[in-house]
Amino acid sequence: MISGRPEKRRRPAAADDEDTSTCSSSWDDMVQCISSSGGTVHSSLTFSSSSDRSVKTTSNVSAGTILMQIPSSCLLSSNAECLTATDYGIRLIDAVNLASQQQRLCNNISDLLLAFFMAHTAAQSNTNQLVSSYLATLPPPISYNGIPRRWNEDQLTSLLGGTSLLRQVRADQRDLRSDYDTISASWNAGNDQNTSTSTTPLPSSQQFDDMFAAVSSRGFAGLGSDDGTIDAMVPLLDLLDHRRGAGCKKDVRYRRTRTSIVPSKQDNGTHETVSSTVIEVVADKDLPAGSIVHDTYGAKGNGQLLSRYGFCIDNNIEPDGSSNDVVEFVAKEGSPAVELRTGPKAYTYGGFVRALEVFLDDGDGGKGHDGCGGDSGGATSSDEPDDMMAFLNQCDEEDAGGFDMLYGNGMDDKESDDGDGDGGDDGDDNDDGGSAEAIKAECTALGRLSTALGRARDRYSLKGKDLQEGLDKKDFSPQYCAAVLVQSERRTLQLFQLAADKIRRRLQGEREDGGGGSSS
Repeated sequence: MISGRPEKRRRPAAADDEDTSTCSSSWDDMVQCISSSGGTVHSSLTFSSSSDRSVKTTSNVSAGTILMQIPSSCLLSSNAECLTATDYGIRLIDAVNLASQQQRLCNNISDLLLAFFMAHTAAQSNTNQLVSSYLATLPPPISYNGIPRRWNEDQLTSLLGGTSLLRQVRADQRDLRSDYDTISASWNAGNDQNTSTSTTPLPSSQQFDDMFAAVSSRGFAGLGSDDGTIDAMVPLLDLLDHRRGAGCKKDVRYRRTRTSIVPSKQDNGTHETVSSTVIEVVADKDLPAGSIVHDTYGAKGNGQLLSRYGFCIDNNIEPDGSSNDVVEFVAKEGSPAVELRTGPKAYTYGGFVRALEVFLDDGDGGKGHDGCGGDSGGATSSDEPDDMMAFLNQCDEEDAGGFDMLYGNGMDDKESDDGDGDGGDDGDDNDDGGSAEAIKAECTALGRLSTALGRARDRYSLKGKDLQEGLDKKDFSPQYCAAVLVQSERRTLQLFQLAADKIRRRLQGEREDGGGGSSS
């Protein structure tokens, strides 16, 4: 799971083979399990069994209303009694611990444990009522096929070619296969040493993959323990859809807390109030009748959303105008990736300067990166960041919004589509003096940066007609999600390319006017 604030995935639409009447029944069964454990679910909440699979309100709900109190006994986690108190669960924990000692596991150990346990439980006919009721609320495995890790190779290369996400997805595939094989070997070794016990096999790799997709995309980080170190599956809360972006306010807030609850029946047959840890879900604003109740997973880029949850958000912009999408830009072979993000200068400046420094640090002003020659500059890289910041600030003061193509988010993707910008023109070579040489070096580096950004925009497999067809789908299919991701990345690269061109033209204008350029 992703560390940090609790997270879960977007509710996928019901699959063609999913019985929506069963979906509604599973909600009722899970509500009954929570109630019998002393928890509560507000009577105005219902689960829509239509294709949108959403939690909705049937009556008006005021801000501050407690919508759910889910007892910790209803959570599925690596320390849950349903796992730790069963023979199979204990042997599974031993196998995973042994595997982690023999070889470093690539994925979160709690996630791996839960995925194996849930896959095993789903295949059994006689299981814990709580676990079986929770599993019944999950969508069918096909709904997780939007996660790129489950795409075939043709889909990956044709849709994600050119994105940094492609490299991550292939690593995810490789790591999960490795973890499954390592734990399987440990499990089999344990069976060989304990011939007196049942030799129940592990779930198949496909069954495990299905449940790992459920765990990694629906689990909440830190809600499984008071110290926040254990993750958990939280029934019903994980049915809320995601909503994020400019103008969107969260519908609910939730926390792990202690409160008094009344289980339906104590061990002695009485109904007594007890203190228990619960996950408390509260309405964060007024919710009119018929509202779909949303959660928010925090500020996540489309690359994160797609790889973890299987969906993307068009115009993934925060209220302050910053994009959540980050492009990992490799300025030239062998250089570290630089994260580029559009928005106010606080978000863009650092990435811009780091990308520019790749070419300022070249002794040949970038010669060799794109096969074009270039005169070497006389500036030292240690002086350039302060000089460039001063120059950008000066431009802001002289021309409010003068760099809005870098600090804004409204660029038309059709502009500058040749991919090369103005790059390559190093300006007039007749100026004398250290400042002139420094400006000349900056202009050379900016030209090389522009060219590199343009070429990066051309590297994507999904472009032109295919890109537009994907955007037109608007159905959260792999084609649509990949198109949203690619378009966002290409626009980000374009915005930085145009900014590099404009800064270079301004610097060249100062040289031609006899100005001193950036201060030294």
